[in-house]
Amino acid sequence: MHKGEQISSTGCGPDESDRALEALAEYRASLHQPSTLKDQPAHKVQIADVISRYLDAKKGKVARFEEVAQRAVVLLEWWGDRTLSDIDSVTCAQYVASRVGTPWKAHARLGSGKDGKPARRGHSRPVKDRTVTEGGARRELEDLRAAVNLAISDGLTREMVKVTLLD
Repeated sequence: MHKGEQISSTGCGPDESDRALEALAEYRASLHQPSTLKDQPAHKVQIADVISRYLDAKKGKVARFEEVAQRAVVLLEWWGDRTLSDIDSVTCAQYVASRVGTPWKAHARLGSGKDGKPARRGHSRPVKDRTVTEGGARRELEDLRAAVNLAISDGLTREMVKVTLLD
């Protein structure tokens, strides 16, 4: 759902995150054209553009990029249609409140096991469905903060934007 409207499925399974990210990028591009100008006020810089630039910068440079991309998709679900000027302590607290207790979307590892479920590392075996904790929501906000800081250092905006993290 986006702004109350059902959008089409990506048609991707859990082991097809690259294709899902491409479908997400195409969908985001259909909503607006990213700003190519630098030195913009915060209210003109879309958070979706900031996260997209962050993913482009991190691809191939970080271990477990798939987990970063999965967290970015979760961030985009809540922040995607907002601008940098919408980030403040109140909206960050609202984000955390909206995430805590929901199913943990970013934990699935890429690749499928023989049983069709996401492959796991090590010898751990989940015994119940996992939900997002305050720490998990904080980790997602850390990614948002890193994306915002990259946009500021790249000169995308001329304003300081602070992502407020939980204690």
